[in-house]
Amino acid sequence: MLDTPARLGRVLAQQITSGSATLVLLPHNDLGTTLAPVLAAALDAALLTEVTTARRVNGNLQLSRSALGGRLAESRVWDGSRPLIITVPVRLLSQVLLPSIKPSTPQVTAWQPAPKADDSVATVVSRIPPDPQTVDLTDAEVIFSAGKGCDPATFGKLMELCKLLNVSFGVTRPVFDLGWTGFERMVGQTGRTVTPRLYLALGISGSMHHVGGIKDAKRIVAVNSDPKAPIFPNSDEGFVADLREVIPRLLDKARQACGGAA
Repeated sequence: MLDTPARLGRVLAQQITSGSATLVLLPHNDLGTTLAPVLAAALDAALLTEVTTARRVNGNLQLSRSALGGRLAESRVWDGSRPLIITVPVRLLSQVLLPSIKPSTPQVTAWQPAPKADDSVATVVSRIPPDPQTVDLTDAEVIFSAGKGCDPATFGKLMELCKLLNVSFGVTRPVFDLGWTGFERMVGQTGRTVTPRLYLALGISGSMHHVGGIKDAKRIVAVNSDPKAPIFPNSDEGFVADLREVIPRLLDKARQACGGAA
């Protein structure tokens, strides 16, 4: 049924109605963003996607999300008068429970929808994984980022390395200002706030604005020639080295592993 989201949406809507649920949370992924409008239409519910924060205000629920590439915060208030469907970015959720949050045991109910014969609904026949070279950095799993410590020759080798390893690449504000890549590749509070499972900071000093955009990465590894660079205290692992020596070696290893193909 996951391959027939329209049918799944109708069945879920029936289940939501029978359970008298008024607030439905979905992950902000391909399935969640497909189901959300289907459920909203079936339940005559309000819909808000990519919600990042929620708090009680005068008995109502105030929901916020980023807008215009993270440059603005949009807030809406839900008074509970009609059902609400929201999607939440999966990587926004932390496994760390804040001291201010009281732990609880949610009630989990197993549900198995009954199979149904084909009724001419749209069906997913295949799924194409995103290209790390073009995917939005907010959705990237692994990011190699270049800072001012990269000269033009080293930056070119880094781009080749990213293609060979099939990972995403990012840059700091100073590198973006040089015109080496587009704004969509800029990481930091004035660019993209990212949450990859691995972030490799290459020649990045570690300004407050940049660190603020990567602080939720699962693992940060930094390489910088300056042992006193601010990026190191904000990293899980750090190496003091010259990128002009490191990147060519990494590139040679990647070429060998890929049979010499770029």
